[in-house]
This record gives sequence, structure tokens and C-alpha cells, in this order.
Amino acid sequence: MVRFTVLSFGHRMTPTAAHVIYPELPDPLTPGDLQQFFSPSFDECQWAPTVARISASQVALLVQLKIFQTIGRFRRAADVPPAELALTAAL
Repeated sequence: MVRFTVLSFGHRMTPTAAHVIYPELPDPLTPGDLQQFFSPSFDECQWAPTVARISASQVALLVQLKIFQTIGRFRRAADVPPAELALTAAL
């Protein structure tokens, strides 16, 4: 069996099959995690109004985009960390 170590969200860990197949957001999300993984880029902020008219929809779109980029899938709105919503809405 080959073991390997990767950096995940700033921590060294040996990934399990479940983590590799079905990754999760770090829990709890630190301010550094929020800044690193969930701050939309300038281009993403410019793109959001082209596909969503209402600012609340733009925030939801950007939040789901950043979640998808981080863990490779979307999450239900009820499962989105409030801190991520607050960070994205403030931008």
C-alpha cells in the first residue's frame, strides 16, 4: 500500500478514500480559509451581474461558484456556511 501526504486547507494530512472522492469544506472555516478559498476574483465579480440581475442572486451565484471550485460540487443553500455568505455579500 502506498501512503502519501498532501496539504489540504493548510494542514498536512493523509487523505482517506472518502476525502478524495467526496471532499468537504474545512470545519470550522478560519478567516484564512475564507480569504483563500472564497474571495471571488475581479473577473468573477464582473461576470456575476451578466447572469444574475438581483444582488442577492449574484451573491448566491458567487458563493456556489466558490464552493464548486473548492470541493467540486454544489451544496444546498441551507448547508452554505454563514461566514462565506457574509464575506461574499460584503464584496
